[in-house]
Amino acid sequence: MELLKVFVGDGAGTGTTVATMVPGDLLLLDAATYTPLAANTSGLTSKDVVIASCISKNGVNTPVFSTPIKLANIKYISAVNDNESSTAEASATAAVASTDLAASTTYSIGIQIKEDLRMGTYNKNTEVIGSYTTPAVLSASDATYKMEMASTIAKGFAANPLTSAGSPYQLVNVARAVFSNSATGATAAGANLTVSRGSRAVTYSGTVSASLVAGVMLNLGDSSYLVEKVDTTNKIITLDTAYQGSNTSVTSGTGSTAAAYFTATLLDSFTFNFTAIAQTQKNRFDQFRMVDFVVITPKGNDSGIVTVTKTEPIYPIGSFRQVRDLEEKAYTNSNPLINYREFPAELFPLNATSGTFYCLLTVAYTSGWGYNMMQSNQAEFLQTAVVACPFSADGQFDLTPSPANSVKNFLEVWDAWAGSPTSGSYTFS
Repeated sequence: MELLKVFVGDGAGTGTTVATMVPGDLLLLDAATYTPLAANTSGLTSKDVVIASCISKNGVNTPVFSTPIKLANIKYISAVNDNESSTAEASATAAVASTDLAASTTYSIGIQIKEDLRMGTYNKNTEVIGSYTTPAVLSASDATYKMEMASTIAKGFAANPLTSAGSPYQLVNVARAVFSNSATGATAAGANLTVSRGSRAVTYSGTVSASLVAGVMLNLGDSSYLVEKVDTTNKIITLDTAYQGSNTSVTSGTGSTAAAYFTATLLDSFTFNFTAIAQTQKNRFDQFRMVDFVVITPKGNDSGIVTVTKTEPIYPIGSFRQVRDLEEKAYTNSNPLINYREFPAELFPLNATSGTFYCLLTVAYTSGWGYNMMQSNQAEFLQTAVVACPFSADGQFDLTPSPANSVKNFLEVWDAWAGSPTSGSYTFS
């Protein structure tokens, strides 16, 4: 029994039979024989059909089917492609101003991660805090403590798996942006640096600037780190926290063109940038969680020292988030006993790919047997099938593909069988 099934294509299509399907394939099958249909199949409109896709469960390609669909039992068809809005994840900044610090005071910046549990009876928020306590006597330059404060707070975030670069549970990316390569005192690193996400060790070839020593702030493309050690013998620079970006080679360049640069000048202000990470099959530890976070500054901070700016994500129709959520709901809907608290090792086999825009074909229909197994006093049992696929020329959702009438051209076959939708448009581009 099912209420919702979701079928995700990749725009290409590989398998031409049920036996040869791989994840990303979409086929429309003859409900009587489970053989694939083409747009020019004889007597197509008189057949009952089954929508088929494929998932990978424990490394095994497994076809997934809808219940048989009778053309006369379809109540609603909609084809939608509305992905013009931004799909950026939630982000925020916490800027620490040049206001003087106070002695014997704890300054904190925290991230509150809000949970959206689709199953279960409770909802709780998680806070990840980075804090720095000033000494009783501020005997040195205020900028000295600001540098130490930036590093200490960053280490606080790096110690938590929810905000630690490279952790399989990381939900929020935390990066420091403290100065620009056009700022006074910015110096090119003098060598190309090789960085790896989740590692504090930065390797380099050639010779780095003699001024690049422990205690300076090093910028690596889009985030900054306090240097704890420079090993010129083994050509390794040790950062105070793990690198947050992607594995890459950061070029030294010269002047304002440098992607790797540093400053030995003490900084009296800095900014933390926070960005929620799009969840995927790999990094989600809770199948029912969506990350929506706020940056908080707990009581005890001096008034005006920390300014928080927050942006909310906009998830349009056909966004990765929407398709992924539909897949999760469909899975738990047809397997109602699955619960992440009871089966912590269960990972639902999702096909939606992070960063992908999807076109959606939604079909609501009643079961062919005319009986509602959930409520015997109602004859109809309404079901919904959602087919999601990114548009590509000559792909699964192209109505005029080449070659025409191929079993892999899902929307062409569907259109020949069901005709035009009752709402929306089949123009996916």
